[in-house]
Amino acid sequence: MSVPIVVVGGGIAGLMVTLKLVQAGYRVVLLEGHSCLGAQSSTHNHGWLHHSGRFYLLLHGMEVVHQCQAGARELLALAPHCVEPRQGAYLVTAAPERAHRYIQRCHEVGLSPHEVSLKTLREREPALQGAPLQAAFGVSDRPFVPSVVLQVLYTAAVQAGAEVRCGIIVRGFRFAAGRIIGVKCQHNGSLEEIPTSFVVNAAGAWSRGLLHTAGLDVPDIRLFQSSLLVVEPPLTADRMLLSLDAQGATIVPHRTRTVVGVNGDARPLEAPEEMPSDHASRNILIGAVGALLPTIAGRQHRKAFVWTCRKTEFVCSRTHAQGRSPAYAVLDHSAEGVSNLLTCLPGKFTTAPVMAAAVLSAMREKLPLPLRRR
Repeated sequence: MSVPIVVVGGGIAGLMVTLKLVQAGYRVVLLEGHSCLGAQSSTHNHGWLHHSGRFYLLLHGMEVVHQCQAGARELLALAPHCVEPRQGAYLVTAAPERAHRYIQRCHEVGLSPHEVSLKTLREREPALQGAPLQAAFGVSDRPFVPSVVLQVLYTAAVQAGAEVRCGIIVRGFRFAAGRIIGVKCQHNGSLEEIPTSFVVNAAGAWSRGLLHTAGLDVPDIRLFQSSLLVVEPPLTADRMLLSLDAQGATIVPHRTRTVVGVNGDARPLEAPEEMPSDHASRNILIGAVGALLPTIAGRQHRKAFVWTCRKTEFVCSRTHAQGRSPAYAVLDHSAEGVSNLLTCLPGKFTTAPVMAAAVLSAMREKLPLPLRRR
């Protein structure tokens, strides 16, 4: 194992895969094209550490729910201090039938949400005065700081022996007998080639571009942008809110700000460099706040701006799901003629540990288990 595995991408996927591989005894070099780790969508998310969630219980299969639960447990074990000192989430709804369906699904997967008095909730959360609520439930989900998790993963991977390099742009590959034997890189204008025994493509929105560099085209990997509204100071006192209506607005308070998202606010992209300014997304997000928190929607003393994230979707029979979903995908490119290349697409931050375990399992089938030193 003197020739390392090269992992491309320093977000949650790349860092989690690197940690799993190096802990198993493999030699790993992680390459990140930006100057810092998690520079893209890994850190631009709600910061909602969920064990289930509306979308998973109501729209997707139970397998995804169990992946979320397992991933959340592992993230909390790795970085317990990533969780912010906030109250558990309250899921609110203007549709009682959705609430009953949600509660039924929760019990099916072993979750026990408790109903919360609307009067008590409004007393504890003044922002909900005037909100059109029909029911509310407390759950175990908590807000967390994604950057803390990334820092913990980086530190643990380096301490276990991984080499992590930022500002390294992959320009090409050297092949021999259907295998990648070298990764051609550029750093500060200088070119170098890193010998490799295996490559894991964890480049997120840049995954398909990296595959093009290897001469592969995987049209099932599609790119889109998603927007989040960031409001300062926070909208709520200390409650996370998730509407169970069709729009599915999420309102997540952090120390100095609130992050708001909605279901269905996504635009297709042709390339990750394409990031059009979308005023429509801002209006949709502000409208979602107004619908859930009508008494504070019109206040002008808060400032708001939009985070726009690049994400991937996949529609492929060999993956774990079809269409955009929280499920991850691990693609083996042997059928396309490259026997030592895997692509991993994390569906959600929370499912990254489960995805990384699947990468390790696939790796063990292709490379012999390294001998541990006594």
